[in-house]
This record gives sequence, structure tokens and C-alpha cells, in this order.
Amino acid sequence: MVKGAAFLLELARIVVLLFLTLFLLDGLERAVFGTFGEPRPSLLRGVGNFALFVVLYRNALQFNGWYKSERSRRLGRAWTMGLILMASGAILSSAWT
Repeated sequence: MVKGAAFLLELARIVVLLFLTLFLLDGLERAVFGTFGEPRPSLLRGVGNFALFVVLYRNALQFNGWYKSERSRRLGRAWTMGLILMASGAILSSAWT
């Protein structure tokens, strides 16, 4: 029962952190891309921001939550670098589409 409640609290925490992270990154990108013209909404930018959130959550935020699991571990170096490069490419390519 306690493990299930901790899981639900952690799920709510993930959703809140996801919305906050996406909101902050979108605002930052709009400010930066706004200097080059009016930024348009872009699915690529959203995918890139989500990938950055996954890296942030898996490498840092999952260890500070309510739900503790024996299977929690960081992303490998190759996965981390690959996701960051993919996210950066998606965000930057959305500026010119």
C-alpha cells in the first residue's frame, strides 16, 4: 500500500516537473529565437525539450523523489550524449523550419 502511494506521488511529481521544465525551456528558446524573428511553435522543439527532460530526470531527479527502487540507475554515457545531441539538433533545426 505504501509503495503504491509513493509511486502515485512520484508520478504526480514527474508530471509537474515535466510541465515546469517544458515551460521554462520553451520560454528560454522563444527568447533566444525571438531575436532572429518571430518564433513559431514546433513539434521538433517539443521533442528536443522532452529528450532533455528525460536525461535530466534519469540522471539526477529520479534519485530525489518519493519512490525508491533498486532498479533506478543513471543513463549510460553514450545514451546521455546521444540524447543531448539529438535534442540539440531538433531544437536548432526547429529554428530554421
